[in-house]
Amino acid sequence: MSLWIPIVTGVFTLLCALLFGVIAVRSKSGTLARNSIVGIRLISTMQSDAAWKKAHQKTWMGTALISIIFFIGGITLLISGEMTETYYATIIAVTIGSLVPILIIQGILAHKAAS
Repeated sequence: MSLWIPIVTGVFTLLCALLFGVIAVRSKSGTLARNSIVGIRLISTMQSDAAWKKAHQKTWMGTALISIIFFIGGITLLISGEMTETYYATIIAVTIGSLVPILIIQGILAHKAAS
């Protein structure tokens, strides 16, 4: 596998870590405005600004955890150097796969907080 692929993917993954970190900080502080681009956009959380704020203040830790997972995945890709396609796919699968249960739990918690 070419060396540039894990480097580009690692940088992109670190940008995702930064994005989710900003979302987590703004969620915790209550400054993440209701919008159609980022955040937990369920029917229950989009009902009102109060529901949006309550849901995101309840789930900010999960968003911070996602940021940390992206950071670890990105750094792993950047420091690994030359790697096989299997190793690369494993790093990506573990990084993305570990996000799924967190996102499911966040959706459930956000819905309960907003309802």
